[in-house]
Amino acid sequence: MEYKNFKSKIDSLVKAEGPCLSMIIPTHRVFTSDSIYTDRMRFGHAITEATDLIAQKGEAYSFLIERLDTLLKKYGPDEKFWQYQSDSLVIYQNEEINLVWTLPIQHEGIVVADNHFFIQPLVPFIDREGYTYILLLSRGAVRLLEANPFNLYEIKLSDEVPQGEVEAIKMIQGGDYDPQVELQFHSSGNKGAPVYHGHGGADKGQELDEEKYLRTLDRKLMDEICDPAMPMVLAGVESVVRNYQQISSYPNIMEEIIPGNQENEDLMWIYESAMDILKQSDHQNVQDKIDDMEQIHPDGKIYDDLERSIPLAFQGRADKLLFRKNSLTWGEVDAKGQVSLNQERMNDSIVVENNMILNTLKYGGEVYAVEQAHMPGSIRNFGLTIRN
Repeated sequence: MEYKNFKSKIDSLVKAEGPCLSMIIPTHRVFTSDSIYTDRMRFGHAITEATDLIAQKGEAYSFLIERLDTLLKKYGPDEKFWQYQSDSLVIYQNEEINLVWTLPIQHEGIVVADNHFFIQPLVPFIDREGYTYILLLSRGAVRLLEANPFNLYEIKLSDEVPQGEVEAIKMIQGGDYDPQVELQFHSSGNKGAPVYHGHGGADKGQELDEEKYLRTLDRKLMDEICDPAMPMVLAGVESVVRNYQQISSYPNIMEEIIPGNQENEDLMWIYESAMDILKQSDHQNVQDKIDDMEQIHPDGKIYDDLERSIPLAFQGRADKLLFRKNSLTWGEVDAKGQVSLNQERMNDSIVVENNMILNTLKYGGEVYAVEQAHMPGSIRNFGLTIRN
């Protein structure tokens, strides 16, 4: 799977118009012969359902039949492909887009052929939920990792980033620093015996060197980071990491750390530890949004019914939209943004929550997906606030 530029690809999905095919197929993280058989069967059924939907849509969608045939031939017999799945296989196809992703999305599965992509399950990724930098930090080395729900990558740092105290001090002093000769030599006076001492004592000298190192590291590291809005989890000996927290100018360092010497630690354990830290933070961020919306609710500035909310989003007035994950309501939205709801799925039905999400994002609004258990009592399936 190719996840490079994932965010920009989601942006392309949001903006896409015209015949689009979306397929969310539940799969198994841990493979067995039974799970592979089940996942392949679900894939085959989804292909069949998509073929039927395309036939109903008419000539404009007919090019997608060839795409489905290609998908079936490419992935159907590929044993290795089915051994490395996550929670869902996600497929998006139109004239310009051909995406097949294995994603950690809990979904019962859906196939949609419409003039827009069904991006509702991707909302947590749009908000960068589950994305973080991980800085492995010690007095002798530094590594920068980027983690997301799909993978862990090491970012290659330039030679400008000091790999430990010695390199940092060399940068500061112009390259002639040697810790072995940093001690000062002088006579002790009457007896003439040589005495070595540091600048202000060994402990004080080490503290100063560490501070110089961390400040230099932080300054150089800022030039290497592409997305300063992303959180950063620190891993390393606690005293060094806590000092860096105090010194760093990075705006989104997490308070909780992964303590201990990480130089020889298993990267998968570090990854999982960072994801646990981030999950707690993401939940708190969403909870803050819920609290904000609940405070607004008594003033009548929040909308929680589809008939009023969808036209507001269609008009570009949506500011923040919070909705229950996997909520699904079928209906039709006309060219003026007026909605009519269906009791069940009809030939021309769309998922109206998805329509509201697309229009909120299209006009620069914020969207948050919330688990059922965390939905506030004052908000039913969703809540929408509008711009003044």
